[in-house]
Amino acid sequence: MKYSGKLICTICPQGCQLSWRNQREEMEIEGYRCPRGKAYGLAEITNPVRTLTTTVRVENGLHPLAPVRSTKPLPKGYLHKAMGDLALLSLSAPLEIGSVVLANWNGLRVDFITTRSITSKN
Repeated sequence: MKYSGKLICTICPQGCQLSWRNQREEMEIEGYRCPRGKAYGLAEITNPVRTLTTTVRVENGLHPLAPVRSTKPLPKGYLHKAMGDLALLSLSAPLEIGSVVLANWNGLRVDFITTRSITSKN
């Protein structure tokens, strides 16, 4: 079965317009201007991943929310579940930058860490 499509590479500012097609179990990528573009296109087609950045509630903090991010990119299919799990959390201030909010989330060896220190109200 043949599949084909187009996407824009976001690895560098060039924004190459990639086209791809799958014939006989082989993926062909065209339109890239550097090796990273080919690798990006292949990864985006076969297993797209994203780094998740969001916020988590903080009790007794100078700020009501703490920014957090995943330590590694997650498969796109897991993003909504991760957001739901993080929305259920409520952290207590003070928090240091780099504090682990969730460790080894969903068994994927991905941690969620704070990206800002949050001091207590007192």
